[in-house]
Amino acid sequence: MPAPNIFEIATSELSQDAMLAWLLAWADPSNAEVDAALHQTGRRFLDALFATHGSEPAPRGSIDVKRQTLNIDVLARIGEDAVVAIEDKVRSGLHSNQLVRYREALEKKYPDQRRILVYLKTIEQASYEQVEDAGWKVFRRGDLLEVLGQADTDNAILCDYRAYLEGIEAQTQAFETKPFEEWERQTYRGFFVRLTEELSRLGADFSASWRNVPNAAGGFMGYWWNGRDVEHGRLYLQIESGPRGKDRRDRLVVKLAVGEGATAREARGRWLGPVLEVMKALGFEQPKRLGAGATMTLATLPGDYRVERDGLLDLAATVKRLRRAGEALARVS
Repeated sequence: MPAPNIFEIATSELSQDAMLAWLLAWADPSNAEVDAALHQTGRRFLDALFATHGSEPAPRGSIDVKRQTLNIDVLARIGEDAVVAIEDKVRSGLHSNQLVRYREALEKKYPDQRRILVYLKTIEQASYEQVEDAGWKVFRRGDLLEVLGQADTDNAILCDYRAYLEGIEAQTQAFETKPFEEWERQTYRGFFVRLTEELSRLGADFSASWRNVPNAAGGFMGYWWNGRDVEHGRLYLQIESGPRGKDRRDRLVVKLAVGEGATAREARGRWLGPVLEVMKALGFEQPKRLGAGATMTLATLPGDYRVERDGLLDLAATVKRLRRAGEALARVS
């Protein structure tokens, strides 16, 4: 049995905030003689944060680390030269234009210091466009593992944290090595990241999004792409995947979002027939029950949308199937 890991118990963002602040505190020059290995790891972490902004290695001044200053998760002031702000996210995302507000608060409080603004994310998310537009740089789990992987220490805190992140990384990449029934929610995140990379080769105008969709049945991981505006609404393809208790299913559907000023009846009446006429060539069928809400399913592919080979995902064949579905939906008129 593996030894208990504190970070598998203390999984909140506050726990990770504390870990990041701890790493930065070790970068202070006064700690070089306390534990040289931890000090060097702290310095590598600090330098890696500066590198996200294309900056030279961090200044070697004293480091004052605080949490929840100006509502920012972790803030480190390096002498009088620079400040490092870390907005730490695990599973949650952005809200209320927070990164713009934080940046403006930092500009006001530290007008003469170099400001290193870092959005640190240890669980995948669909897009970082909003982060970059706000002037922040992304630091991912892989970047953090690269720093921690160079640590020459048996310190229990650092080793536990590294092992915890390595466990997440293994779950993320498990879509290549585990049968479908063993996929976890994190596995779907890794799969969707890879799927976006593969499908984006279709063209520069490709766009997709995904997230966890909570509902009373336990929720699912949803993936949306190939959307286009049409009369009375918007047509798009949707993947519904992931653990759903006894109702677990992984399916590919055609969805219709009803447009403003249109009714569900008229939108469905306009598009149900044309969608089925085109998509039936790929095996899509009309769902047993047609909805009448703001979004509704017009066609569904029976069975799993993923292609299996030797008990594992056949990524190339799955991508080919999804590309064909996207090309077919584009022909619906």
